[in-house]
Amino acid sequence: MVDPIEALGPIAERHGLWLHVDACVGGILSPFVRDSGYAVPAFDFAIPGVSSISADLHKSGFAAKPASTVSFRTRELREFARYTFDDWPSGVYSSLTFTGTRPGGAIAAAWAAMNFLGQEGYREIAAASMRAKQKTIDGLAAIEGVKVHGAPPLYAFSWAASGVDMGAVAGAMARRGFMCGQTTSPAGIHFMATPVHEAAADAYAAAAAESIAEARSSGAVGKAAAYN
Repeated sequence: MVDPIEALGPIAERHGLWLHVDACVGGILSPFVRDSGYAVPAFDFAIPGVSSISADLHKSGFAAKPASTVSFRTRELREFARYTFDDWPSGVYSSLTFTGTRPGGAIAAAWAAMNFLGQEGYREIAAASMRAKQKTIDGLAAIEGVKVHGAPPLYAFSWAASGVDMGAVAGAMARRGFMCGQTTSPAGIHFMATPVHEAAADAYAAAAAESIAEARSSGAVGKAAAYN
């Protein structure tokens, strides 16, 4: 989902509040999804009132971990991220992050990935991810009692089946080779499509149908959702 930033921005601006947009999952690829012809709600600095945005390069930027970004509307706002310390023998220490020096390997890997893929590469990834999402949803929709939660505009979604414990379904999916993250409120299985999922969409839907049937017949209760 994309939060209603277009509605929140003017409120933040009117009251002088700092509005940070956590776009870590979709921030890098979302503009290319929009370029591919899909409707993606605005969430960036085009909206007055947005002060800062975070976006992970190691997620939809397809770079190695750990590589993330935080962008500020102005240089003046960026100064709030600065950590300055002078109570030690070496004088003033001032850094734009509290952690200070970090290894440069992930930064170099992110630079290489972004320069290798380029804008056209990211457009291709975005289009393939959206095709994979729709193909997977179409396969799941053919299973009785299955629904997708909401109408997510990007390549991630959550789905559930009625009358069955979704933890048990996730466990049955794992036994069929699909490791599934779970969601809560509402309970479901999380799916984040990438280009590799396009070819696996039919197999995923078939495994889902078998797993739901198995969980229904057994009445099993699976493990609770846990983020890894």
